[in-house]
Amino acid sequence: MMSETGVIYSIQRYCIHDGPGIRTNVFFKGCQLKCPWCANPESQKMQWDISFLAHKCTECGLCMEKCPEKALRPGKENRLDRSRCTFCGICVRYCPVECYQIFGREVTVEELVAEVEKDMPFYKNTGGGVTVTGGEPTLQAAFVWKFLKACKEKDMDTAMETHGIAPAKVFAELAPYVDHFLIDIKHMDENAHKRVVGV
Repeated sequence: MMSETGVIYSIQRYCIHDGPGIRTNVFFKGCQLKCPWCANPESQKMQWDISFLAHKCTECGLCMEKCPEKALRPGKENRLDRSRCTFCGICVRYCPVECYQIFGREVTVEELVAEVEKDMPFYKNTGGGVTVTGGEPTLQAAFVWKFLKACKEKDMDTAMETHGIAPAKVFAELAPYVDHFLIDIKHMDENAHKRVVGV
């Protein structure tokens, strides 16, 4: 399995619900399910995404002035023209009230390991570690495999939260580097599962 970079949208520290001890959760982008109750809808698209928080906007116009693609419209409704946006992040940098937020960034295995390694004292003192979640981490299986392998080489406890809908081969390849699998079952009835979440 080879992959140079992965796309994550968040790293959350001091988590206590996704595996034993204090954990650092790495949220990966991409999920093929469409759960109406999704706790992390910003994770569903594999590519980067941008959100506009209309309730924070003062309509100062600075973002529209600075946008090189002219992807922003006046007003609070349908402000972002996604067909023109290149996710350059200029609107995020210039908005004085932080109306815009980019979800997703590309990382290397080395960058990600260095980030989660900062919390090693918490892992060692509480029996915690790193949890990969999302989205659905198996959609970036090659990158996740390299990341988890690198974590295990540094003696970190690892967990994976997954919906479990991936080929058995993917789980067989990941299993040597995962201490805990947390399977998120969406529905017990197969027909209801397909109807509600799309798979």
